[in-house]
Parts: sequence; C-alpha cells; structure tokens
Amino acid sequence: MKIGIMSPTIFDSSTVEDPALTLEDIINMPISEGLEIRDGTKVFIYEGDTLNPTTYNPSVVYNLGDIVKQNGKLCKITGTTNTTLPKEPEEYSGFDDPMDFENAQHRYFRISNTHIKNKSMGSLGIHKSRWYYIFWEDRPHHPNCGFRFSAKDLNKTGTRAADWYLRQCLRTNTSYQFDVAKDKKADIVNWAAKGTPKYPTLRCNNLIIRGDYAYLRTPLDLPIEYKTLVGDYALTEVVSPADIDGFMYRRNIKPLAVFDKKDYTNCSSDDTMIFSFYNTEKIDSIALSKVTADTVDIHITDADGNSIYTLTNYPIYNELSKKRFEEAVTTVLYTSLPIESESLITLTLKGSLLRLGDISVADTLDFGYSNLQFNNEYKDFSPFEQDQWGNILYKDGIRVKRYSGSVDLKIQDYDLIYREMNFIGGREVVINGSDSINNTPTNSVSIFQSTMMVGRFKSIKLATKASTNKIDGIATYSFTIEERV
Repeated sequence: MKIGIMSPTIFDSSTVEDPALTLEDIINMPISEGLEIRDGTKVFIYEGDTLNPTTYNPSVVYNLGDIVKQNGKLCKITGTTNTTLPKEPEEYSGFDDPMDFENAQHRYFRISNTHIKNKSMGSLGIHKSRWYYIFWEDRPHHPNCGFRFSAKDLNKTGTRAADWYLRQCLRTNTSYQFDVAKDKKADIVNWAAKGTPKYPTLRCNNLIIRGDYAYLRTPLDLPIEYKTLVGDYALTEVVSPADIDGFMYRRNIKPLAVFDKKDYTNCSSDDTMIFSFYNTEKIDSIALSKVTADTVDIHITDADGNSIYTLTNYPIYNELSKKRFEEAVTTVLYTSLPIESESLITLTLKGSLLRLGDISVADTLDFGYSNLQFNNEYKDFSPFEQDQWGNILYKDGIRVKRYSGSVDLKIQDYDLIYREMNFIGGREVVINGSDSINNTPTNSVSIFQSTMMVGRFKSIKLATKASTNKIDGIATYSFTIEERV
C-alpha cells in the first residue's frame, strides 16, 4: 500500500489553448457584454455597457475611466486638469419661446432682441392679460422698481433707472454679469403697478442679454447644466482587463484546469496535449486523475537544466471509458529516483481522444502490505426523486469511486503507521493499493487500476492481530477511501 503526500506545483506552459482573446486582439473591436479576455493565467469577462474606444483626441472631453486608443494600444483616462463650470444661459440645451410662463418647460425664456427693439412682443406669444417684470439685485422687488412690459403696452416702465438699464442693455448687448448663485427662478404673482389690473404676473430677477437674445428665468426650478473646459489628460496604458471598468475575474485559463485539485474539471483535445510545470518539494510519483489517452511521456530536468528522468509511451488502459468522463481511470506513475524541488516536469499525452482531470505530484510513504482483499463501489451524486405514484426523476450527475480494504503490517511498524494516520487524516493523498511501484501495467491479478485514486480517507482503523508480544507479529488496519470530486 503506497500513500503519496501531495505537494504544490507551479504552472509553466501548455499546448492547450484558451478561447479567450487578449488585449491585443480587441484593439479595433467593440468591448461588449460577455467578452472574455485572458491575462496571464486568469480570464476576465466584461459585464458593462458596450464600449467603442476611439483614437485619443486632446480636444475632446473625456471622463475619468474612459478607454481610448493611442499608439496602437488601449489607454485609460486616469487624470485630468479639466474645469467644470455652470453654463451661461445662452449655452443651455433648450429654451421656452414663446413666453407662455404657465406652460414653461425649460429653465430659461429666450427673447430675440429684434422683438424688444421693434416692440413686437406679441409675436412671442405673450398673453394680452399678462405682465412681465424684470428686477435686478440692487433694487427692491416692487412693481415700481423694475422693467415692466406687456403685449398691450411695451412702453410703460416703472422708473427712469429702468429705462436707462434697458437702453444700455440693448445698445451694448450686455447686462449684469451672470451669477449662478443668484440665478433664482421666476415667480407667478397677482399684483401690478398702481392703477393697473392685477393680472397674473411673471416676476423675474434678472435680464441677461447675450448677442441677439435676452434670457429670463422661467418659474421652473430645473437643474443647472454644466460645461467642461478641456485641459490636459493623463493616460495610462491598459495592461490587464482589470484596468477597464466592467471586467470581472471569471476563471483560470483552460490548461490550469488540470492543476486546480478538482478531478471533474478537465482539459480535452483531439491532438497531443503537453503540460510543463515545476515541483516545489521533493517527489517520487505523479498521479494523472481521470485520464483518457493512448500513451503518456514524462521528461524531467533538474534546476540546472540537466535531464534526470524520462518515461516514454507508457500505456493508459481505458478502453471502456470513452463515453463517460467519470469512467476514466486514475493512473499513478513512479520515478526511479527522488525528484528534487524546482525541477521542470513535462507531461505529454498522446492519442486521438485526450482528456485529463488533474495532475498531482507526491512523495510516497510505505503504508503496509495490501492483502488484495478489498471492495470497490461508487457514490452517486445524481439527483433522484420518486413521486407518490412511483414515477422516477433521475438526472445523470457525478459519481465518485470508493475503495475499502485491509492492509497488513509488521508489528514493529504499528506506532509509525499510527502517527502517519494522524498526519494524513483529512488530507488529499495519492493512493495506490497495488504492486505497481515499477510502473508495471495493470493485469487484474496483482496490479489493480481500481485501487489507484486521489482522495481522502473517510475512515481508518488500526489493530493488532497477534495475541503475543513477539516482534515478528502482525498488525492490520482497515480503511475506506473516497475519490476527490
């Protein structure tokens, strides 16, 4: 009985290709939802809105995090000296024209200077029964202290100061400096100057003239619009999908499926598969879990690059396991000498239908003599339900192998085996219950493929058999091992 204590490996390379793209592949294509990009041994998936990176233009307004192209590479906007300011009234995206203040929809009314100069306010849609008052910040809000106009009588103004203000505005096309902090919405009131009817009146706080138009606030408290003054941008090259907002880690690349310590994730191919990796501790065995192939080659070089071990065309006997991956065998191979750490191990699988679940390396412990009195069974994780009429719902799922038996050992090894039991309890180990230390192919007489697996001891019980204390007495232990999923 051989128990292999597993040690970590470091992936080097493989001929198995992953379907995910690289950053270089997507330079000239949209980045859309579901796109997978590989970075080293990791694969990221994009879960954001579609991006269409364009060539960087310093005069264009960008946001932090935007992706652009520069010098044939993707870059990210990571800094800016842009300045964000409130828009001037004339820069807003829409205006109300005519001045129907009871049905306003925008932040500003826009009045053409032509209408004011030609006293043709009625063409703006101003109601005959409406008054419009314009005040400025240094005057009290009173009907006699502002510029008042209406469709019926545009010439009436409250004070000479108001007349002077309006004439100055129209002549110079200027007005009070716009200040967003003092830009208050207009009010609809029901008062008017002395001697005039109290029509619904729009009370405005300012008149802003820009070019050929004058602007008045509407009675709506709509959001301020902002503009960006373009400055300099800081660009950082995208070296990983993680640098782009919206990419999330999803999985490892396909070749790493055989190094994830899970037998039921696998790599497959219809051509030769090669895996190269380093061992981190001294080993003397390699387990191939769930392997389907014709033959396997192993070549090992030490840390100095010297060839130290070669195994060529070792046959994999799995003629009955072509249809179900669960039926594929686990094969344990042994080197003829200890392999020191930092050696490069190259594994080559050959055949027309290749699959491999996992690669494990281990250092072997002698664990007694298998008496070949063992049992094999399987544990079925497939969902199974039966309703009240006896109808069965069964969904084919994963099955794992279980192996139980007994092993004899010399009585003087009793304490050693007991300590080893405590050491391996709960650990994943490489198990081989057959006499195959020299890589002898299975023959179902003395070498059984069904006793080779990577798994954990589910139970193990050690006991003496001899009734005397003779040194050549025999002890035994019984065990149950369950294959790793």
